[in-house]
Amino acid sequence: MFEIFVLYSCLLSMLVLFHLFVVFGARVGKFDYGGFVIGKLPLGIRIFSGLYILILLASEFFVLSKMEYILFGYEQIVNTVMLGMSLFFAVVMLFHMVVKNSWNRQIWAPINLVLMTASIMIYFTK
Repeated sequence: MFEIFVLYSCLLSMLVLFHLFVVFGARVGKFDYGGFVIGKLPLGIRIFSGLYILILLASEFFVLSKMEYILFGYEQIVNTVMLGMSLFFAVVMLFHMVVKNSWNRQIWAPINLVLMTASIMIYFTK
């Protein structure tokens, strides 16, 4: 199970770094958010990326709690949040699948599929 945790953490770290680049104005518009904006993304999308970073960091916090590294004794809350994160990654994956941008379908959808699968596996541990 530790390998799944490491994979989950590495993918979350990669997503957090990418979205930090978006927040600080990197020209990655064609690679994310449907590829509708070439170059630097508008301020609203950059703010949304900042919120997405907070969601990803909260997910990592609850995974650490599930693996009993932090926040002991809150199994019911942690399990509920982990199930919610699995559903969240499933919805994000579906959104990446329906846009016209091939980067979303070929890169971000499989990453979210792995995150969803890993979060389900972590949910069913212990």
